[in-house]
Amino acid sequence: MALIMGSETEFGLTSRGRAGIHDFLFEIDKQRGPAFTSRKSGEVAEAAKKLNWWGEDLSFDETVDKRAGFADVARRLGMSGDYLSNGARFYRDCGHLEYSTPECRNPWELVAYEKAGEEIVRLCVARAAERLGSKADLLKRNADYHDSSYACHANYLLSRKLFNLLVPSFDVETLGASDFLSREQAIWTAHNISMQIFAGAGRIVPGIAWPDCFIPSQRQKFITHFAALDTTHARSIINTRDRPYADPSRFARLHVICCDSNRADWSNILKYGTSSLVLGALEDFAALENESYGYLTPANAVQSFRNLKDRNSQIETSAGIITALDMQRKILEFAANWHQKHGKPGYEWAPLLFAMWKEILDLLERDDEKLRMLLDRYIKQRVFEKGFGSSDQNSRTLKSLEHNYHLVDHNSLFGRLEKEGHVDVVVGSDDVEAAFASPPPTRASLRCRLLRFLKKRFEDGRGVVSWHSLGFTDGRRKVFISLPDPASSRAHEISEEKSSFSERLFSRKRIWG
Repeated sequence: MALIMGSETEFGLTSRGRAGIHDFLFEIDKQRGPAFTSRKSGEVAEAAKKLNWWGEDLSFDETVDKRAGFADVARRLGMSGDYLSNGARFYRDCGHLEYSTPECRNPWELVAYEKAGEEIVRLCVARAAERLGSKADLLKRNADYHDSSYACHANYLLSRKLFNLLVPSFDVETLGASDFLSREQAIWTAHNISMQIFAGAGRIVPGIAWPDCFIPSQRQKFITHFAALDTTHARSIINTRDRPYADPSRFARLHVICCDSNRADWSNILKYGTSSLVLGALEDFAALENESYGYLTPANAVQSFRNLKDRNSQIETSAGIITALDMQRKILEFAANWHQKHGKPGYEWAPLLFAMWKEILDLLERDDEKLRMLLDRYIKQRVFEKGFGSSDQNSRTLKSLEHNYHLVDHNSLFGRLEKEGHVDVVVGSDDVEAAFASPPPTRASLRCRLLRFLKKRFEDGRGVVSWHSLGFTDGRRKVFISLPDPASSRAHEISEEKSSFSERLFSRKRIWG
């Protein structure tokens, strides 16, 4: 199974002038210019039949709002918004700006494209502010002080077999140690609970005295279910959505909604990298059957996730009590044993990630001062303790510092900390600039080349574009291209009403290299 990962960032936007949020969103929509993608409901419906490879129920009540119904269908099939020249997707979802990275091969590459997305969205908001004569703050965070949450979603390409072992086909609010469907599910859950000690972005909870008001994760208090399909009202450790945007007989996409949006490279790389390695090990779990993993079966998954406070937090498991730090050490050992015995192509970056993983756990055990340059939670804590010494948790200073930390702006608190050398930068400006300009050599690269070619070929026509397919028509001709493998930069199938055009399209080898 080729390793592919990606992320979706939901950005917060607050207005600081006469223009409201909807004015900004409308202005950003105008910036993108005339939509090439079809907005006609009939063409969307026709495309949906071809794009819905996994048989999702896309029905809606046409008597209520037919236009909104077709817009929702387009969103669920990945047809809404714009596919950018770097392979990413930028769109408006449920009233907020959202950026999805292209299909990436390793955590460093993913973080580069995520940081490029921050700059893309920042530029759009800055242009909108200039045209509106107003101001707005763009935020990369997961919670405000009014019990609202906006997410970071991570996505991992899995085999269909592992997906079925991890993801139940029904919602589960709570889950005890004896209720897990599989050992794979238990280990994956244990990882998501305990990795908050390095991947959590830290959050101030109003109404609680300092320092108890500072918890490790932004999403922590919003997770209410063990498993659920919904991503807005029943947020869960395991999201049950089965929407692979690929060949569903071969692939599945694990949609992870319980992680934080990070600013620090170390937190971000470890979040994606450790998760990818755990999933890689779980793909081959049968080969490790002789090992004992009782300490990786949480007794109460949701409670453990919501109540974790620090590295020494005790987690009840089927084999006894274990700290979050020791749980991560066992997961590290599990993944490292797998890689040593069964390492596969595509994981050449794993030794460096294992070294970072071990180093951060060692630093956490010592509560080393170096953590204040590496992990979001500790960087924020250092700033808060320096700039805020009283115990008044409602201080405007404290909230202002947290707000400013998550601002997507070169002069934000986090931006200044980077410039002054107080934050360790792993993915530098050269990598981000490259990610801003061009796609990675995965399906994203082929999709970009085909999109450029077909836009020229059907200059006066319309099209629908999704992660896994492209379809275009000018009224006389129709072409539909399938891209079922997220790791591949080769087209799988091209169908067109006039065979001569298809033959010419196939002959252009430069399109897919």
